[in-house]
Amino acid sequence: MRLKSGRTILSCAAGALILLQPAAAFCWGPVGHEAVGFMAEDMVTPQVQTALSQILGGVTLDQIANCADELREAGTDCAGLFDPPLQADDLTAPWHFVNIPLSAKVSQTPATAAIDQYKDCDEAASGPTAEAMKDSMEDCVRGQVQFAVQVLRAPAPELPADAAPGQVQAQAATILRQRRMALMYLVHLEADAHQPLHVTSDNDEGGNAEKVVFQGRRQSLHSVWDGVIGAQSAMDAKALAELLKKDLSQLPQSEIDGWTQGELDAVINAGIGEGFNIAKNTIYPDYFAAKAANPREPTVPLGDDYQSKMQPIAFRRLEQAAVRLAFLLDQSLGQNPEFAPSAEKSSATAGAWRKHGRLNLKKPDLSGATWDGRAPVLPKN
Repeated sequence: MRLKSGRTILSCAAGALILLQPAAAFCWGPVGHEAVGFMAEDMVTPQVQTALSQILGGVTLDQIANCADELREAGTDCAGLFDPPLQADDLTAPWHFVNIPLSAKVSQTPATAAIDQYKDCDEAASGPTAEAMKDSMEDCVRGQVQFAVQVLRAPAPELPADAAPGQVQAQAATILRQRRMALMYLVHLEADAHQPLHVTSDNDEGGNAEKVVFQGRRQSLHSVWDGVIGAQSAMDAKALAELLKKDLSQLPQSEIDGWTQGELDAVINAGIGEGFNIAKNTIYPDYFAAKAANPREPTVPLGDDYQSKMQPIAFRRLEQAAVRLAFLLDQSLGQNPEFAPSAEKSSATAGAWRKHGRLNLKKPDLSGATWDGRAPVLPKN
């Protein structure tokens, strides 16, 4: 994937003094998610940009980047995409993380099997859709990213030639809703998968139970990283995206290409494996050292240099999330024959759904699979 040029912004490497000022910090809060959306939409192929426009009706990825979080708390119409709005549903909370124990050993770019051991989200949903969710897909961030990719890649099933107009319209509305939900989740969850404390836990809810003081404010270690080591209000999402894209332009293209090498499963797992190792080898050792140096403090003060040490790591994670999100969009919508140039379009054929999240690249069709507003539900055999 080659980055588009033409924007004038500072590099993380060349502009380190600017990036490391206390005010310049953003990320997996709303600003960080929107920045990933801005960058990814600018990186996808023209064909995929057209497909996104058709599905979203002019709404952009940055505008839907936080809908999955909004859904957990208060419901959302997701920038007007859903009428009526999606109802509040905190049962989707486990889709945003995977609890890999800090004691685990995970390679930098792990094979699928390495992550398989740690797909248990103990806070799994309960209720009328929980069984369908468990049967169809992992109840964690990786499985939901995989499922969204498959939904976007799948062409709509063919209807009989004599199908009634009402049936045609109903299917079109259902497919559109599926794809909008897939995009809503994919844009958000692929970014979440790159937040190191969303992919590991030391029996502390991914750092949420670790109380710290950072820049004079008491919060959890997880919150510090969600806010990207500072006050995200210091810059809007578009400006942050510009800054990060410029930093990417300073990297060798071969390094950026390396982030999306291999099969789709490998690319998805790579982001999780990298984040786990950052948490295991950098974030937690720093926290444990600060805790040992302040044994009587109920909340652990993070050092004055915490931002200068950690913010560049957070920025790189956002960049990798955007590059991989663009790749996943190119490999899903870009491979869907419905969105191919007219001369290349082929009729949709029925394909086999493979349970438990393994991408079947030879049979990518997902005819009949839906969300019921909470969980993916497979077509009945």
